[in-house]
Amino acid sequence: MMNIGPTRLVLIRSGKYEFGEIELLRPLHLIGPNNVGKTSLISTMQFLYIDRQDQMHFSRDIQQTRKYYFPDPNSYILFECMTPLGYRVVGVHGLGPVKGFDFERFTYAGELKLEDFIDEERKVRTNNAIRIRLDDRDYRLLQPGQLRAALTGIGESKGVRLELLPMRDRGGYRRFRKVFSNLLRLAHISQDDLKRFLYEIYENDFQQSVIDLQSSYSSQYRIVKDSANEVKDLKAVEGDIRTALTLAEKRNAVRSELPQFYTEIQARVERIAEHNLLAQKEIQKERSGLVTIIEENKGQQKTLKNTLSTVYQSLGVVVRDLENLQRKTEEFSSYVLAFEDAGIARVKYQIENYDYQLKSSSAEPVRRVQARIEKNTAELRKQELLLNTIANSTVSYLKARYSDEEIARVFQLFNHDLLGMTVAAGELEVLDEDILAATFEAVLAKTNGEEYVDDMLRVVFPSSSKPDLQKYFDPRLIAATIEDLRAELAKDTGTLQAALQREDIQKKKDAEEQSLKLLIKRQHEYLEFQKECKNGKDLEKNRASLEEQKEQLEKKQSEIGKESRAHEAQVRELESRLKKIAAEDAELKREFRSLTIPDDNWSIQEIFSEFPDDIEELFQLYDEHCREERRTKEGLIEKLDTIESKTYSRIKGETEDQTLSLLSEELDALAQKEEAVENLWSGLTANLQTAIKNMLKDLDTLKLKVENLNRQLGEVSVSNLSRLKLIVNENHQLVPRLRKVSARHDMPLFAGVDKNEEALEFVGEFLKNSGRIELLQLFELNFEVTNVEGISQLYTKLEAIESNGTTITIKVLMNLMLLRGLMDEKRKISIPFYLDEASSLDRENVQSIVDQSLKLGFTPILASPEAMDVADNLYFLKDRNGRLRLGEDALVRLKRDAGEEQEAIAD
Repeated sequence: MMNIGPTRLVLIRSGKYEFGEIELLRPLHLIGPNNVGKTSLISTMQFLYIDRQDQMHFSRDIQQTRKYYFPDPNSYILFECMTPLGYRVVGVHGLGPVKGFDFERFTYAGELKLEDFIDEERKVRTNNAIRIRLDDRDYRLLQPGQLRAALTGIGESKGVRLELLPMRDRGGYRRFRKVFSNLLRLAHISQDDLKRFLYEIYENDFQQSVIDLQSSYSSQYRIVKDSANEVKDLKAVEGDIRTALTLAEKRNAVRSELPQFYTEIQARVERIAEHNLLAQKEIQKERSGLVTIIEENKGQQKTLKNTLSTVYQSLGVVVRDLENLQRKTEEFSSYVLAFEDAGIARVKYQIENYDYQLKSSSAEPVRRVQARIEKNTAELRKQELLLNTIANSTVSYLKARYSDEEIARVFQLFNHDLLGMTVAAGELEVLDEDILAATFEAVLAKTNGEEYVDDMLRVVFPSSSKPDLQKYFDPRLIAATIEDLRAELAKDTGTLQAALQREDIQKKKDAEEQSLKLLIKRQHEYLEFQKECKNGKDLEKNRASLEEQKEQLEKKQSEIGKESRAHEAQVRELESRLKKIAAEDAELKREFRSLTIPDDNWSIQEIFSEFPDDIEELFQLYDEHCREERRTKEGLIEKLDTIESKTYSRIKGETEDQTLSLLSEELDALAQKEEAVENLWSGLTANLQTAIKNMLKDLDTLKLKVENLNRQLGEVSVSNLSRLKLIVNENHQLVPRLRKVSARHDMPLFAGVDKNEEALEFVGEFLKNSGRIELLQLFELNFEVTNVEGISQLYTKLEAIESNGTTITIKVLMNLMLLRGLMDEKRKISIPFYLDEASSLDRENVQSIVDQSLKLGFTPILASPEAMDVADNLYFLKDRNGRLRLGEDALVRLKRDAGEEQEAIAD
């Protein structure tokens, strides 16, 4: 009879799988490179066995996991299961991005048929279509609580009975769910995981797994804890209190001296200020007399400056006139008035002659005549060429093929000059006569002499658009045109010559007129020069007088300036002294104002009389005392804040002095309080005897469970080992002392027994540090391994065993045995589990895992890059552009005969 459990797993558009199907009835092996999708395939088992999303364990967070497995509404994960009532399917359907990639679970009776989900064209059916097909098979949606009830058979399951996890007790599923992820990573769990797993499997069999002072002895524990915390807090700040008291003493000593220093500085500053004021008055009196003399000198300098300015101006005018007279004398040294008059007369005569010539000539402008000559010259060459090549002209070519009327109609659309061009290479070249003829005929068909009409447009011809064919064909007409052009050119050539001569005469006249202007100007300047020569001697006398006056004024100005500069230097020196005295006085007062004024409440403890003579040294000493006062004050505040935070303001008065007094008292009483707390802890620990006894009984219970596991392990063959034994090793410090404490019956009677007191003190200290004792703290798991030669060795850590394959095998089998212990042993079930990197183990160990897991009710799912022949079904996974299709074509079944020989047969 088939065991209760999942029989098939199908993925449709889920994760990397476009489609995936594997059997779960017998051992199977997933073969493919790393990251191809083996682990993500097996991790889907959580959707069948785990009811709540927050209890599932994936490599991604739950939001990313849902998006990965259910990217659209056509994503499905389907589990075909054998139940006590026959086949039943549990499915998971993705709700798509609109609903945050969430999913819903559903179930229906019967076997899993792919045609219910995929149509004939291998397309996924819509969810509505699927529901309609399954409606007659008890289709139901499952909420998380209903799935849990259906899996365990305990609770409201909406009538669905799966019973894949028949638990021994009601709390079994919670523990199963907590450790189920181990099944998907058995090769990677640590020895600590194994220890906690062992504890959780048998958790319901324990009476006292935890001793928690806070919950079990709240009233007494609170008193002891509060007292202990008070002492602990006080001890934590003991050094801070001593430092604070020392700082307060130093600060008060400094505060006693500061008011005396301040009073001395204030008196000295006032005396120095009075002395500086007298010195400033004497200097200001001397400066005032010098300033009066300087101002008088400035008045004289101003008068001299104005007089000198007038002399400078007059002298400048005289010097300028003399220089101009000298320059003109040199300039007109060779000027003869009679010769210049004759020259002016000759130029005037020549200008009159040019005026006469211009009046007698009236020609067109040169530019207009030249343009007409160029145009007629080009036309003449054109007509001469036409006459010489008339037989090969375009019009001759066309007249040989069309009538004059036809040519005239067509060329109303084109440039008439084309008719005169030569039909030859390099000018007008006919490349294809047939196409030309066809085009000509097509245009001719669309004209009637008055208009041109086609599909695009209609053109009405003006009368001027019709060409005169005789102009391009009649030699006589062409020859006559040539004669007319030649006559016109001869006429225009003469006209051009006359126009060019007129322009030359005009240019000569303009030049002579400009020359006449210069000659007349020059003659006027000479006549003016003759007048200026008569005043030359008077100018020389005036210059000599002005220069003598200038020298006298400059000398006097220099003497007054030298005297004023000497007085100004004295004034600057006096002002410098005033500024220095004022600056020193201001600096002294500023420095005094910047001093921190002592508090009126600071009391003087001892009179201080020996002050430094130097005021700056006194300032420096006061500043040092102020810094010392701030440093000790800030240090004291910091220490008091630290003490307040660490003691939660418990030791704090209304004033700082009261706080310091309280701290001093607390420090004196610390030893007495510490002794009282120790007595309270001893009393509390003595009241824990019953709880400790129960916890020690639970430890014995655990040992019995381990002995039962060892009996099962004795039936297992692991590689080259003859025997494997699990050892519960007690905590050698805590357990013996707990046993001594549990053996106490009457505290007064045994008060004098040293060993019991020592145990009590140890347990009390342990509880003080943590507030609780857990059963897990009382033991460690060790492994005793005996090889085939009978040599035994104890390992405190599984990782220390030499063979990695042996270590993994032990961990796998231990987990399977423990997990099976949660189930009802009478029920035949099959639960899949996952073993990654199976090819890294030797075949003997893998075969042992497969055989033992089947006996315990588990279906092994192996995975590795290479194939092994220990599983019945081999699935070869191949990535195709990031997507996977896993079906019958990827499956190889291994059939075994009685002699244990295997033959690979592809289904």
